[in-house]
Amino acid sequence: MGLAGRAGAEGLELTLAHGAALSADTPLARCDEWRRQGKEVAVRLVVIRCLFPADCDFGHDEAERRQQARAWVSAALERAARLGAECLHVAPACLAMADASGAPPEVDYADALNRTYESLSELWPAAERCGVVLCVVPATGRFLLSPLETRALLDRVNSAYVGAALDWEAVARVGHPPAWIRTLGQRMAVVRVGGQEPDLSAALKALAAVHFRGSIVLTGPADDDALTRAREVLARALP
Repeated sequence: MGLAGRAGAEGLELTLAHGAALSADTPLARCDEWRRQGKEVAVRLVVIRCLFPADCDFGHDEAERRQQARAWVSAALERAARLGAECLHVAPACLAMADASGAPPEVDYADALNRTYESLSELWPAAERCGVVLCVVPATGRFLLSPLETRALLDRVNSAYVGAALDWEAVARVGHPPAWIRTLGQRMAVVRVGGQEPDLSAALKALAAVHFRGSIVLTGPADDDALTRAREVLARALP
């Protein structure tokens, strides 16, 4: 946190994962302490990147594994709230590719989509109680590969506490990121983009057009030089 403060960052994205310093079973008192430490250096813990434990997610074929994923996110939301985070984002499902024999993926795409809707519908009240927006990350895990599909899912859930976290690099693999931004609009709570000037300039222009009011996360190396360069790029990219 001290490094981010010296570089002029207003907030941080932390990763929550099984076996990591921050996980879904981290004591709440420790989260309170980290939040206090952030205040001391004027850095907020704004966004939590939530990784599922192995072999569970919202789209899993086994109901027990889906319930495990929902319990993990519910606990993660509570810790995000204690850290003072505004958003928690998660890749909702990971679909396998067909194998060499041409056999279909283990999880059917439509089933994964409906199961993700069910999980988000169950979890949004917990997100609302915590005051943390639960975001899905599209175009990851070979899932949610269209901005129209992602928008339809969010509109179906219809909660202010469920949104999208758009990863510029991920959506660039399947489409045109500015088009995703235009389609999702205010449904986005987080946009993650690298510190390279062309991508950042394009992202800021597209976000301004939809009056984006969420968090922009700059991804890349976490050292003094990298953070300072990112700050300079951001200053030049802003109109």
